[in-house]
Amino acid sequence: EAWWERQEVEDVVMGSDNSVDSTQAKLKAKFGAIMQQLKKAKDSWPFHGPVDTNVVKDYLDYVKTPIDFSLIFQRIDEGYYGSPEAFKADVNLVFENCRLYNKPNTQYYDCANVTQERFAKLCVKHEI
Repeated sequence: EAWWERQEVEDVVMGSDNSVDSTQAKLKAKFGAIMQQLKKAKDSWPFHGPVDTNVVKDYLDYVKTPIDFSLIFQRIDEGYYGSPEAFKADVNLVFENCRLYNKPNTQYYDCANVTQERFAKLCVKHEI
């Protein structure tokens, strides 16, 4: 069981006197659940960790703000995302970076499109 699922259940069962904390905990739980589901998608594998710039030497010439799922998970854990918009912007940046560096009709470009579409559907499902 993931910590955010457990936390969400505890918030519902225990209640919260602080509505801001409760709202943040619920957002954190939603963001974590979305990312777990996204990570399980078969086409999401290129985004699980950072691009190895020792191998892809010119990556940072094209991509100025590298980001990947592991950094997003870290940011969720740290409470970095204060709004759904900030969370969605980072996740979408993963796919934008991929399309910026890779050419259309490549495996990576296609993975970005498919995974981003799945992300949009998960956001609707989780109401963010």
